[in-house]
Amino acid sequence: MTIEPIEPMKKWKISYDGKMKFQNDKEERMIPVSWELEWTSDLPHFDFDTDLSPALLARAIAQEPWSKSYFQRLKTYHHAHYEQMGYIKGTVQIEGYGKFDLELNSFRDHSVSRERDWTTTHRYAMHTVFAEDGTKFMVGIFSIPVLESEIKMGYLYKPEDRVYSVESCDLKLYEHGERGVPPLDYAFTFEAAGNTYLVQCEVIESAEIFMGLDWECRIVERMCRYTVNGKQAWGLSQWQYR
Repeated sequence: MTIEPIEPMKKWKISYDGKMKFQNDKEERMIPVSWELEWTSDLPHFDFDTDLSPALLARAIAQEPWSKSYFQRLKTYHHAHYEQMGYIKGTVQIEGYGKFDLELNSFRDHSVSRERDWTTTHRYAMHTVFAEDGTKFMVGIFSIPVLESEIKMGYLYKPEDRVYSVESCDLKLYEHGERGVPPLDYAFTFEAAGNTYLVQCEVIESAEIFMGLDWECRIVERMCRYTVNGKQAWGLSQWQYR
């Protein structure tokens, strides 16, 4: 797969020509697939260094035992990260199934760090959601014991495309999927832009991948049907385990 920047923060070209495996196929069949896609966005990006709610960050750090070595770890493992929502449009060719036109909601992210060690992350849950009224958001909760036992973060685009930081979230990570099997039907609330959002999540399909030098990080990627304050929505739910 090739990903080519056409216009910084605005447009990318995504191409692929190769084989892919059928999801949940015991025979692990491979089939030729190709696509030519264009990723575009006119939305502002969310920079987690500068745009994250100070209250969420302060709460996460305040609950840890402070020491010189603790603050040195914060510095060592810090990584710059931003996310941006947009759209993907193009065509996909699947041998034996035909050619399909795609026009989908999407998001991208990018991280830069001196040291990225997946073994430091116990687990996390992220939700990327697109609602029928144009509201878009990401809400996540992370457990990184060497840094923060629990930190919540996220952002929300209102229909007028302005971006706001998530200010609070009542999802408790330890109550869901601690033994390696994430929940399939659950709900939580979060606050952003002076409003409270009730999010109901129903998992439709899921796949697993592994990351890290020794594949120590297990990612469960789920396609989901959401309801947000009574409105239909769709998106992803990503749960990570060691």
